[in-house]
Amino acid sequence: MKMKRYFILLVLAMFFSVNGKAQTMRDAFTNMPDSLLPLLTHNDRMDMMDFLDSKMQARVTNRLTVQSEMDTLTADYLHLKMTEISKVEMKLLPVNDSTQVIAVVHTVTIPAIDSSIRFYSSDWKELRVTDYVQLPNIDAFLAKDKRQFSEEEEALLKGLDLELVGMALSSSESKLVLTRSLGQLSREEQKKAKSLFKPITLLWKEGKFILIKSNNAESQSRVHKKPQSYRVAVFVSQVKMLLLLLRSAVAARELINTTSGINQLALTSIEWVRS
Repeated sequence: MKMKRYFILLVLAMFFSVNGKAQTMRDAFTNMPDSLLPLLTHNDRMDMMDFLDSKMQARVTNRLTVQSEMDTLTADYLHLKMTEISKVEMKLLPVNDSTQVIAVVHTVTIPAIDSSIRFYSSDWKELRVTDYVQLPNIDAFLAKDKRQFSEEEEALLKGLDLELVGMALSSSESKLVLTRSLGQLSREEQKKAKSLFKPITLLWKEGKFILIKSNNAESQSRVHKKPQSYRVAVFVSQVKMLLLLLRSAVAARELINTTSGINQLALTSIEWVRS
């Protein structure tokens, strides 16, 4: 009887050691539904990981006949260059000893850097973003009080009428870095405006991203809440961004004159709508 009990305990221990094993990013990327990354097929994703394993360039031709490349894959992080103007990052984050969530950041870079973040369970069920991160108010990016701005600096600030934010996950740390997007300004204006803003770092702690307090903690603590008509507002912002792109002759020529320019422009619209 004692031997039988020991045998049952051993079988149970083996079962839980296998089934309780933490998921890796490779597992998550393998099991990711095609609908969440529609430019890549399941075979494309498998090929990318095989190429990296073989120390080869992990590049495939996606469904828009544009090159996509995986340049980083660790146990808990992945970085994909989807096109010349878009990228995707993924990070496995622990909620407790037995539960993980997957953070996914989508970023487009033309005409201005703009990112969105989503969270998923380990079996790719979408979760409520506000349960895992509270995005700071746009004024939290200011490096100094608005009352200290010169007339020129105030003019630059007014030129940033779209509240666009870049996001970056870390391959080595459980953190999210936010930066104010300045792409609406000219290159000369961006150089002048850069010193007006600072990045904001959120650390993953106790199952959510927590804001690191700074001297401007009061303004950073104000949560940037998205309006109920968020998708409508996003669409309007996207139209404005496309108009900015079309008004820029240089950017327009760069996109349209390239072999995949039309595909890139279409892809940008698709990804903005998805975000």
